[in-house]
Amino acid sequence: MAVLPLPSEGGSVYILFRMVNPQRFPDSELVEHNPKLDVDALYRAGALFTGQISRWTCHWLTVTIRAEWEWIWIDDQRVAIVRDPFLNGQRVRIKFLCPGCDRGCRILHARGRTFVCRACAGYDYSSRHRDRWAPALDRLASLRRRIALGHPLHGWSKRKLRKALLAYERDVAESLHSFVADLDARLGYGRHDANVRDHRGGPAAGVS
Repeated sequence: MAVLPLPSEGGSVYILFRMVNPQRFPDSELVEHNPKLDVDALYRAGALFTGQISRWTCHWLTVTIRAEWEWIWIDDQRVAIVRDPFLNGQRVRIKFLCPGCDRGCRILHARGRTFVCRACAGYDYSSRHRDRWAPALDRLASLRRRIALGHPLHGWSKRKLRKALLAYERDVAESLHSFVADLDARLGYGRHDANVRDHRGGPAAGVS
């Protein structure tokens, strides 16, 4: 939220308005609005033991889970499972292998009735898009902070880093431009009416 003071004859008038991202991310593409499966939740419920059959419901989707040793069946979709030992083999970390990119992940998201990782599904978190007028600003600041602190950027070439910085800066500039244009429209700047005073404080428009 933002508060903007405006001068008036009786003193200052304050306008309270919500700052939102002008390039609205669709609700249908938000993680919170789509079904998902958490491998830790399945494990705690015993649904990953070989031979177990269970039904899971999330949002609008209900699926049947059938477990085997190296994979599970989500209805008719087979998803591989990997078990990575840690703490000198005392514990095992279980992960899905995304059917789309073969990347290990803890959560699979439903794209229609097909489960893939969040990157393959193209979903994003609502906290990155709701009540924020420039989400790219935080990502840009975070990336610059990591560079300033000398943190390693694994898998980032100089070309990729430059393209990311330019893309974030462009998104921030576009968001700021749209935000100012929206603010002008809300305040009526640039409009002239013979019955009201000019917004620059002069006489009524069209009146000499």
